[in-house]
Amino acid sequence: DYANGVQGFFNVDVHGIEYYLGGDTGLKHSWVDTDVKNGVDYYYAVVSYDRGWEEKNILPSECTKVIVKNNAGQVTVDKNTVYVTPNAPAAGYVPPEIGGGLHRIQGFGTGDISINIINPSLVTDGEYRISFDDTTRQDTLSYSLSKIGSEPIDTVMIFRDSEAFLNEDVNPLFAGMRLQVRNDTVAPDPENTGWVQGASNVLIYAERDSYWDGFSRRIDGFPACYEVQYGVLDSSILKNSFKHLSDFRVIDRISGKKVRTYLWEPLESRDSLLSAGDYLRLQLKFNGIWRDTWRVYFVAPEEDMIVPEDGDVANIGIHLPFRSGDEFAFTSFAAEVDQELAQHQLRDIAVVPNPYVAAASWENQRMSASGRGERKINFIHLPQQAEISIFNVSGDHIITLDHNAGMDDGALAWNLQTKDGLDLAPGVYVYYIDSQQTGNFIGKFAVIK
Repeated sequence: DYANGVQGFFNVDVHGIEYYLGGDTGLKHSWVDTDVKNGVDYYYAVVSYDRGWEEKNILPSECTKVIVKNNAGQVTVDKNTVYVTPNAPAAGYVPPEIGGGLHRIQGFGTGDISINIINPSLVTDGEYRISFDDTTRQDTLSYSLSKIGSEPIDTVMIFRDSEAFLNEDVNPLFAGMRLQVRNDTVAPDPENTGWVQGASNVLIYAERDSYWDGFSRRIDGFPACYEVQYGVLDSSILKNSFKHLSDFRVIDRISGKKVRTYLWEPLESRDSLLSAGDYLRLQLKFNGIWRDTWRVYFVAPEEDMIVPEDGDVANIGIHLPFRSGDEFAFTSFAAEVDQELAQHQLRDIAVVPNPYVAAASWENQRMSASGRGERKINFIHLPQQAEISIFNVSGDHIITLDHNAGMDDGALAWNLQTKDGLDLAPGVYVYYIDSQQTGNFIGKFAVIK
């Protein structure tokens, strides 16, 4: 529901029932129902509602939702309502996917980017690029999505200048997919902090200087992530004063420039060597003044310590907001039917329910007269094209059914009537499935009164 502070139950009830106004969770534009049964009709309505007026005893009201079934069993719904019948996909069905996930082309932003498949049937093969921009409009960060063609002239802009950075699902759908972005704020990144070269187990953690709390601008040198290169002679400098030589240097991984550092050591162990118990003060000149940006602490582990050696390298990971230059790419692949997989999945073909005992849960009620409604069983996990021949145990031919459907529908319903229009008698039956694409399959089902 809309995040506007209106939530909980409306305080005026009707016969003890109160209207629920939502949990103030924010609007959602897609939802997946994971608790459905194949072959059963489901009805869904999306309606708007108001908050009512408690002081005047005016209850909340909704816009319309209409579901009508006539005597012939035909269903009519309004524009706010849909009904669907879920079924298993065809044999060999391979769902659409984002091949290999998201790839960083360039940049260092560490936020989360997700590509969610909303409508699998609309996904097509395609290559896409996400580009971030914080320079075109001052103090404004945005991103754009484009589909890359084989030639530059074929590249198509899907959308531009989106400012949805809180993982909202508000970006437009494209080819059955939706892009969502959650931006990071500047903070230490423990998961990406540590030794990446060498065997040292000295622990490392970073702490931002309080001067930069709430600092939202991007300037050269901040925010940044860093690399500590051990065994490289450098100078330890505090503000403008040289203090001593040191056996390491720190590199800004974004700019590639060396960072001014000061090595702090305890009085009893000052040797100008970076070791456990020391910390670094990383410095940046801002508005003509050298200011600390981060303190990087080196701590002895609980187990036997392995000290760093010349050539060892450590990363100082920092969560970084996206910025100009950050670019990502991904490739989508449409759903398809793998014929080799379909041949292996022929063994999954089944009749449900089996046995059929009097009725099935998905059968519709009879509308125009007394008595039971239609009888129905489903053949599931069928190939896209197949012929189903049904026989009794004496070998008499009952009926032949043709199945020709899309890759997302591997089911065929049968009303349990013979080719002569008679109701199927109780007994055991054999079905033979013939598919020119995938092969043959034989199975049995039973009908019990």
